This record gives sequence, structure tokens and C-alpha cells, in this order.
Amino acid sequence: MSEALRRVALGFGANLDDAPGAIHTAIERMRVIGALTGRSDLYRSRPWGVTGQPEFYNAAALYESALTPRELLAACKRVEQELGRVRSYHWGPRAIDVDILAIEGVTVEEPELHVPHARLRERAFALVPLLEIAPSLNDPRDNASVAALATALPPGERASVTRLERSRGMLGALRTNYEEAAADYDRLRPLTADEVLLAEAVEAACGVRTGWPASLLDVGCGTGRYALWFAARGSAVTGLDGSPAMLARARAKAPEMHWLEGRLPAGIPKQHFGAAYSLFVIHHLSAGERRETFARLRDVLDGPLVIATFSHRYFCEHPFAGIFPGFLDVELSRFPALPALRGELLDAGFARVTMQRVRTRKEQDGARLLERVEGKFLSTFHVMAPEDFAAGLDSLRAWLQDRRYVLDFDVSVVVADPVPGRAEETVEAEPADAE
Repeated sequence: MSEALRRVALGFGANLDDAPGAIHTAIERMRVIGALTGRSDLYRSRPWGVTGQPEFYNAAALYESALTPRELLAACKRVEQELGRVRSYHWGPRAIDVDILAIEGVTVEEPELHVPHARLRERAFALVPLLEIAPSLNDPRDNASVAALATALPPGERASVTRLERSRGMLGALRTNYEEAAADYDRLRPLTADEVLLAEAVEAACGVRTGWPASLLDVGCGTGRYALWFAARGSAVTGLDGSPAMLARARAKAPEMHWLEGRLPAGIPKQHFGAAYSLFVIHHLSAGERRETFARLRDVLDGPLVIATFSHRYFCEHPFAGIFPGFLDVELSRFPALPALRGELLDAGFARVTMQRVRTRKEQDGARLLERVEGKFLSTFHVMAPEDFAAGLDSLRAWLQDRRYVLDFDVSVVVADPVPGRAEETVEAEPADAE
């Protein structure tokens, strides 16, 4: 039986795979209990109870719900299962954890359910994110506010939690003006050794090394840097892009190739392809556009759709996250979390979705990096607030004076196969030479 509408505070934690992305996806999926009225930034915290495991990411969110405590608990467990939660040892690593921290005006003392959470007062990773969004929420047992409980935390416990500023990822779809960006694109974005390694991984995932398929669709080909690489290897490539300026550069390089102008999702051609790939493009679409794009691609593919993208963890641990104000808000808004992307592909009718990683680490020349950033070689910088880009550029110059920039090239290769049970090749990522 449902109750009156109340504020419900949930805590989220994860430390495996795309942990920040799992948290963002879980926050959205928990809308099944009622309206989402507030969400905290992400926080990084040391493992609690059991050391020797990766750091955790945490967040808190507020909902208005009329569900009973038992119904709320059941909803939390369902979302955990959907996102791959597997019960391990107590306080061990996990793909996602969704806890009821508090329900306004409600106390529950049952063997499997304690409201407020039994250890809420001890845990900075739960209290500090909740403090950000609900400082006045009270524990009905003694009317102690979240603000008071957070103040009472031991200094060492409070110091174990680090806030990632502006990491809610709620800016919506951000569009890059490629008619402007295309002018200097080829000089700023040559195909690097790391990206060649990625192209080889995508080639293997598409099945090209085994002689299948005969044709590839490059979804969002830009100036054709990857399409030209695949064509040189013997594939018949059709490049599709919505930017006339980008395509003009692609056609100038290889006028004999098949280049199509068309914005997603409507621009997807009707003919069938052996496979399709999309390299660093999927973030230019809204969630609705992605869903329709995936559904249309599913209908024209005889083989897999291979997407190269970045996890939310990658951005949270990127040096730029601490250098450019708003970097996380921009990237976490644009790029879908890996768990969310997997769900979208399955909803579009793909039979199976697997994920691989291509990762290299190398020291990069600071002067060359600064030149590329000044030229806005990432689409990120074209949609970032001008004042944030200017402040970040100043910080980067200072940062590079006493540090070596080590690039962690960590790309997630998402393979969506329309045919269940097809054997896949394992993609091994080997270190690439410096640019």
C-alpha cells in the first residue's frame, strides 16, 4: 500500500568498471520511484571497511515518492540487478550499490531494512554528498539534521571524501559548430599511433580480418581520417557526416570514395552494410537521437555496430578534470555512460552488447599539447563556456611548467551484434608509439 508523498534520499556507490557512469545511470533509473528533485556531484572516497580494492565513487539523490519503504527497497534491488550488481563479500567491490539513506519522517527497524541507514552517521561517503543537496533533512529519531551529522564526523573520515566539482552531467545535448571547427581540424587531429591501434581493434571487432564484411559504414566520418585508413586496408567504406565543411575536406582527399551528407538519424542510408563503426561521434546526439540512430542501423546491418567512446570514469580521472573548470559537466553531459549505452543498444534490438578496452600510456610533449589545446583540437573546448576555457588554458600553462603530461589513452570499444552467438575476436591493446 502506498503512502503520502515524501522526500526519499538515496545513496549510490560503485568502484568497478565505469563506476561513475553506473552511478549516473542508476540515478536516472531510480526515477521509477518518483520525481528526481536533486542530485549531488560525484565524490571519490577511500574504500570503507575493506582496503586493497579500487577507490569508490559516490553520490546522493533526492526523490519524491509515495512508495512504502519495502517497495523502495525492492526498486533499489531491481536497479542494482539491471546494472550488473553481483553479491560479493561484505564491503567488497561492486558494480553498483543503491541504498536508502533516509525517508522523510520515517523510521524502520527490520532485519533487512533500516531507515535511516544503520551506518549513515559513520560514513562520510554517504553524508557528505547528502549534505550538498539536503542539509536540513532530519533523522526523525532525534531530529538531528544532515548538516549536524556531517559536522560531527571525525576529521579523518571527512577527509576521506573528495568532491568532483561540477560533475552532475546535466547540461543536455551540446552541439559543436563543425563548420567553424573544420578549418583547422586536419592539422590538430592527425591519426596518431594510439588511434591506429584503436582502428585495428575496431577492424577486428567488425570482422574485417576474417574476410567479413565486404562493406563498412563510417557513421560520422568527419574529414575521413578513419575512413581513409579502412579503405587503404581494402574495405569498401561509405562515409556519412552531417557537416558539409568536414565532408568537403574528406572529398578533397579521396574524391573516388563514397561520401554521404546527412545528419543522424535521418541520414542513415537504406542499403545494407556488413558492419558499421562510429568513432568518437555518439556524444553529438541526444538520447532520443541515439535511440533512433541505433534502431535504423540495426535494420541495415548484417554484422555488428562498433562504437568507440569514453567511459565516465575516464573523464573523472583525466588531468583536464582538475585543470579546466566545467570539464566534467561538459563531458559527462555529452557522453552516455557505458551502462546507459549498453541499455540503449539492447533496447534498439541488438542481440548482444560486449565491451572491450584499448589503452595506452605515454608521455606527451607539453608544447605540442598546448598548441593543440589552444587550437581547440577537442570538440569539448568548442562547447565549453569561454570563461572556463580561458581559465583552464591559463591553468594548463602553469601545470605544464612543473609536470610531465602522461596521456592515458583509454577508449571503450562497444560492440553491438544483431546476431546472437556470433564468435568474436578478442581485441588485445598493445602500447603505441608516441605521436
